[in-house]
Amino acid sequence: MSKRLNLPIWFGLVSAILILAGIVFTCFGFTFFPSSILPPASLLPWVSGIYGSVLIGWGLTLLLVGRIAFRTKDRSLYFALAIGIALWLAIEAIVSVSTGVLFNAGVDLAVAFLLLGPLLVGLFGDSHRVFGDRHFRGQASRRMTSTPNPEPQPSRLEPVGDERGTLNEGMKRFILFAIIATAAGLAAIDMAWAGGPVARVLALAASLALTCMAFGAATGDYSWVDRIWSIA
Repeated sequence: MSKRLNLPIWFGLVSAILILAGIVFTCFGFTFFPSSILPPASLLPWVSGIYGSVLIGWGLTLLLVGRIAFRTKDRSLYFALAIGIALWLAIEAIVSVSTGVLFNAGVDLAVAFLLLGPLLVGLFGDSHRVFGDRHFRGQASRRMTSTPNPEPQPSRLEPVGDERGTLNEGMKRFILFAIIATAAGLAAIDMAWAGGPVARVLALAASLALTCMAFGAATGDYSWVDRIWSIA
């Protein structure tokens, strides 16, 4: 009897292949195609059509999945969309600057503001403005002090229930911050590369400071921002 097809694994493998193909094309372009398969005269029209079709499909995906995310207020969808958009625009901006197409880097910044702004508000703009496990520790402390005679509980190292959900949200926020901060730092270094080492360091510090300010405003938690900002 044949085993049932595992659709999540199938979909994940195909998606991973697409990601690998994107990495190859970003790093090496289409130069490895022989002229018999891809004539040089057809390269620009073909690439233009491919780029347009990707934008159409990607834009439709954002439209449909974004409507579901904002209608259901699903923070997992907010996070997934924000990660994909941030990575897409960061890579495109870096490639645009490195190839001298500066106007497209400006377009990427504008699109990042228009798309990531609502997602960050949806992801962080609620009553659960926490980062890391500070909320978990506070809940545990209040629970112990509010109970007059607490029953002995078995020792555990891992939080359960809502506490684990709080930690997971904090980890997701940190991952999103790390990706956006890294992408912004790489883009800033790339743009300031011609100015020498001092200009690169200043650009990196400025990008990190601006990213910290944005995340602090979105989460309402400035304690961790102050620590990272001091490093910048």
